Amino acid sequence: MLSVIIPTLNTGDMFPVLLDQLSDAGVQIVISDGFSDDNSLLLAANVGANLAIGEHSRGGQLRRGVSLAQGEWFLFLHADCKLSENWRELIDDHIISHPSKAGFFGLKYDSPKLSARWVELMVSWRSMPRKFPSGWTLPYGDQGLLISRALYNQIGGYPDWPLFEDVKIVEKIGPSRLRHLGGEITTCHAKHEQDGFIKRGWRNFKLLRRYKRGDSIENLMRDYN
Repeated sequence: MLSVIIPTLNTGDMFPVLLDQLSDAGVQIVISDGFSDDNSLLLAANVGANLAIGEHSRGGQLRRGVSLAQGEWFLFLHADCKLSENWRELIDDHIISHPSKAGFFGLKYDSPKLSARWVELMVSWRSMPRKFPSGWTLPYGDQGLLISRALYNQIGGYPDWPLFEDVKIVEKIGPSRLRHLGGEITTCHAKHEQDGFIKRGWRNFKLLRRYKRGDSIENLMRDYN
């Protein structure tokens, strides 16, 4: 019923925890790897995951993962996250009660810093329909995306982009077909803490604004790195 698709490239400490959560839930695990040179593939193979290996590009990896997915519903996740204990119950409830909609989780960072709480609040505000003008209701990929195969195919799926592939698919879904699942995804704080939560959030917002104004993915990717 449910295929969980995860793009990977040299995953961190949270990946084994996520795999343990998924392997106990009776779901199909699909790992779409971009030629990792750590133990990511070994960890995935040990839990019986289906493996798709190819060029590193988030959107392209997600599309490759879908090609191996067998479920009627897809859950797209990042590798550096941990799900809430009741994640499967929340998903099952959504599938039964809201089959025409896609869903996403709330976001929490595994950091005690006050700046992390501020970014979490901004993410919550940005993700909710009617909080932002039309076109700016944007849960990102680190909040997960639950979507039926039928809806995914209808909108054409993820674009083969290395950046903002999560924004594009949410734009195609539209706010009226998006729903907060309840519960949270806890994500690794390392990159955000290294750059500074506020600084990184502001940089991402400026890139998003340029994307909305029509700047090319190539230009945005150059400034993202």
